[in-house]
Amino acid sequence: KVREEFIKRGCYILNSEEIEKVRKTIIINGALNAAYLFGVDDYAYNYFVLLLGTPFILFIFISNNIQNKRFNQNKYPVEIHYQGDVFRTYGIIDTGNCLVDPYKKRGVILVNYPFTILKNKRILVPFCVLKGSGLLDCFVPDKVVINEKEYSNYLVGVSKDISLGGSDCILPNSLLEVI
Repeated sequence: KVREEFIKRGCYILNSEEIEKVRKTIIINGALNAAYLFGVDDYAYNYFVLLLGTPFILFIFISNNIQNKRFNQNKYPVEIHYQGDVFRTYGIIDTGNCLVDPYKKRGVILVNYPFTILKNKRILVPFCVLKGSGLLDCFVPDKVVINEKEYSNYLVGVSKDISLGGSDCILPNSLLEVI
């Protein structure tokens, strides 16, 4: 299960042949091969580089790990059911997404997916952003499942220009209270 999670997050896992090559090159009888790491001739220089490089690499690793944890905290599995189709993705709660339906005050879930909306079933929701304003094509989904909970009082807005951290779905800030 851990191995699958590492692969899912983009880690490269060595195969058995590569592991054996690493063992033969760096590790001999369970001990680190000092001659390989530090070199026989310039032990002090290599030790100095290793001593200075390790904290720097650890700092980068830890800061990236913290950043990824913060980013993934607000990432939820989303299923949108509409006209017999199911769109599955991960959505990110955007605290700046205050977009609501002016008629019934329903929150709007923004997606970057080519849904086919019947003209008599679409709802136009006005929006205003830094680049301008306009009308967003929205529809009432059959149901929306977020983090294994079903929601029905939301609209889904279709746009081609949505991207927040590589996500194809932006959830409204009103979901912060209920998730």
